Amino acid sequence: MSEIILSCWYFYDDCKDHLINVQKPEWDYLQRSLLILHSDAEFATDFEEHKYDWSWLHTIALIASISFIGTGLFLGWGWHLLLVAVPFGAISMFIAQYRSQNRTAFYHNNPACYPFSDVAQIRLLYRQIKCFKKRPYRSEIAQRTIRTDCERRLMLIPAYFTWLISGPLVLLFQGLPSSQSAPATLIISK
Repeated sequence: MSEIILSCWYFYDDCKDHLINVQKPEWDYLQRSLLILHSDAEFATDFEEHKYDWSWLHTIALIASISFIGTGLFLGWGWHLLLVAVPFGAISMFIAQYRSQNRTAFYHNNPACYPFSDVAQIRLLYRQIKCFKKRPYRSEIAQRTIRTDCERRLMLIPAYFTWLISGPLVLLFQGLPSSQSAPATLIISK
């Protein structure tokens, strides 16, 4: 169940109650997730397939973080370092943006079936859960607006400002090797 909770993290809003606003692939994913939550199916993870990746982005982040520490030692520690931190925050934002554009898909084999491994697994669970009915997607779901563009941009200002001045700390974490686990496997009792 925690896999479903984590994957649905960005589908809701902490600030405002509203009707859902998603495209059809996300709608279908949420319907498959509801089917799992109606069942007694479980996820199993192979912890032995856990690995760490290292890339040139990690190296850049570490070099930038060490450069900030060197700058702090050279200029002396104080409030003036908040201004010095801004370019390092921009580097951190660049790294995060680059990683998000090149991130591999969250599903392993078939995006139309995820978190199931295949269509047969969906059918099996659907037959077991007689009370579950998939709700059809309506095109007006994607047309809903939650906030105007101006509201969305205004809400991001504090987050980006905080990121800019705390960039050296973020760079330190971005310099650590990325951890990757094998995707969880759905187990359905028959």
